Amino acid sequence: MKKAIIIIFVVNFILLLSAASHAATLVSGCTTISSSGTYELNADIMNHAGSDCIVITASNVTFDGKGHKIDGVRTTVGGGVYNYWDRGIYVDGSSGQLTNVKITNVEVSERLYAIRFHDVDSGEISYVTARDNATAMFLYYNSDYNSVHDNTVNFNVSGIVLSYSHNNTVSNNRTEQNNTGMWLTSANSNTVSANVTRGNSFYGLHLYFSNNNTIRDNVASYNGTQFTSGAGIYIQSQHASGNKIYNNYLMHNVVSQGRDESISDT
Repeated sequence: MKKAIIIIFVVNFILLLSAASHAATLVSGCTTISSSGTYELNADIMNHAGSDCIVITASNVTFDGKGHKIDGVRTTVGGGVYNYWDRGIYVDGSSGQLTNVKITNVEVSERLYAIRFHDVDSGEISYVTARDNATAMFLYYNSDYNSVHDNTVNFNVSGIVLSYSHNNTVSNNRTEQNNTGMWLTSANSNTVSANVTRGNSFYGLHLYFSNNNTIRDNVASYNGTQFTSGAGIYIQSQHASGNKIYNNYLMHNVVSQGRDESISDT
């Protein structure tokens, strides 16, 4: 009997230790995350300016916003033009590539970049709302094999941007009422699928110096205006080759004359 009680005590103690080791670290303000683990935002961060807010410099990090906001400050220049400052969430692999960093369930607004990956592989951005930023989501410089999915991206200058980043998957996002919904520049072998890109001032999706991408099963509608022209999907053909584009539904987009391979309604 006594032996059984000791065994039960030891098992419970091990379970408690295991639970403690997997407990999330709570975050209540702007900070730098330099150790692997799970982090949860437990309060809104409002009107923060002057520096990047959440900076991640470690691999194997999950940052869960728990539905909270990371809000910045933008100043009016005039004529509908704004200045934006700093990054909401910056995953910084500039000193050495990071892997397996996941950002989820957070709202980021009024930042220069809502979320920026720099040299980050095999990460994830999901269930994020990014609005009123200069750029919503920016995968830059060898940020490869990431998944950007199920995000809401609206009222930004640029929505989802991939630059010098390859083999990523961008899927099931809604990019609405930005200047450009999605933009691939010097970004190869990515898959952009099942997104809705609607009501953007210029382009739903713009490919520039980007090759061998797969663009499929997207809905692009009401992109471009009588003042800005634009298109649902715009490919600058002299700077893009080998892209596979099929099963997209395009409707009520404004298509500029003299553009290179602008894809309009079918």
